[in-house]
Amino acid sequence: MSPRPSLTRMEKSVKKIYPTSKSSTAPCEALLMQSQREIPKADIPRHKKPKDTTIACTQCLTHDWKDCDGKAPCENCKLRGKSDKCKRVMCQYFKKDTCANLFCTMAHEGDGYSRLVPFTSKLIPSRNEGFDRRKG
Repeated sequence: MSPRPSLTRMEKSVKKIYPTSKSSTAPCEALLMQSQREIPKADIPRHKKPKDTTIACTQCLTHDWKDCDGKAPCENCKLRGKSDKCKRVMCQYFKKDTCANLFCTMAHEGDGYSRLVPFTSKLIPSRNEGFDRRKG
């Protein structure tokens, strides 16, 4: 078993691998700085921004169209000649800052839509079925 290399011999090998003009301790200092870097704590969640959700009109909801542009009237309703039926569904928690859902796709008080219909579970199509007013 060979004896452990001396510290100066290790420093020489580090200097060969990481040649620097400043000093022979620069690579060691860089490693020390990296090890002292602050690591984010796992128990503190990062701030999550809500993504910009477009509020689909009733016509786009009934046809399950994903491309409602959120304008009043939307492009789909203009192309179909149903601009008068382009309305937004009010959220159950319509008043400002009462809806807890960050990704809510219904209209709220601060959204600025003037053509609104009240929230009813009958107006919202289920995921696997089409629009059906008789259910509820």
